[in-house]
Amino acid sequence: DWSAVLATDDWSLLDSAAIEFAQALYKRRHATHPHRLSALQHKSVTEWLHDLSPAERGMLTRAALVLLGKPEAANCLDGPTPRLTWVLTDHLNTIQTHRHFELPLILAMDQLVARLRIIEVNLLPPRQTAPLNLPNYDNWVIREALHNCIAHQDYAQGGRVRVTEAPDSLTFFNLGSFLPGSVARVLGSRQHEQRYRNARLANAMVEMDLIETINSGLPKMFRVQKDRFFPLPDFEFGQVPDSVSVRIYGKTLDEKYVHALMSATDLSLEDAILLDRVQKGQPLETE
Repeated sequence: DWSAVLATDDWSLLDSAAIEFAQALYKRRHATHPHRLSALQHKSVTEWLHDLSPAERGMLTRAALVLLGKPEAANCLDGPTPRLTWVLTDHLNTIQTHRHFELPLILAMDQLVARLRIIEVNLLPPRQTAPLNLPNYDNWVIREALHNCIAHQDYAQGGRVRVTEAPDSLTFFNLGSFLPGSVARVLGSRQHEQRYRNARLANAMVEMDLIETINSGLPKMFRVQKDRFFPLPDFEFGQVPDSVSVRIYGKTLDEKYVHALMSATDLSLEDAILLDRVQKGQPLETE
């Protein structure tokens, strides 16, 4: 676990605004557990981070610095400099502009999301005259994809988490193999993946209400897109080096797909996935 390595005992490298935000997220996650909120009021930041595990034996782990460290804390990470990059492209995939977001990543997440263009998309239900107005991207889906990139990035390889905003889609990219092996395995399994690339970092992000219990978020991403009548996410896996790309669509592709989902709201996710493959011209297995 790269993120569990003890990096420094210099607590001045933590960003105070990041800590304040992290504790606000922690309170949101545990809003129904008053004993946790009461305990937090009587704990120092040092005690709290030890309880959450980003700190150990008086030292800060790499996970603590990635989430909460000042930009200069990157010097303690033994090589890689974690950062987020937003890239804006046109319809020809030509880069128009970009921006990097440095540590602390818990603040960089919101800074990047604020860059994205959220507009309304009009969908016309069958046999209706009033359109259904929906945002081109669902806020939860955006954040789930981004937060998962941060949690599962292979920081030992260097590089950065990248979000590419094209006119009609968002693509989230991180280095590292897809541990479950396939998307189908995650969607069809009742047993969540037990291996975590950055367990210390991922567990802290769960406690800070940034990601779902590990791997429950991916099926929910598919369900949210289905319920919005949008195309389902596309996953692409690279091998040299290992990487994962997730494409989220910001427009509809085929009105027949939209009408099918609108007409049969009880359609299973499995059937929606098959319809999604049809609208994208992807092959289906014989059965």
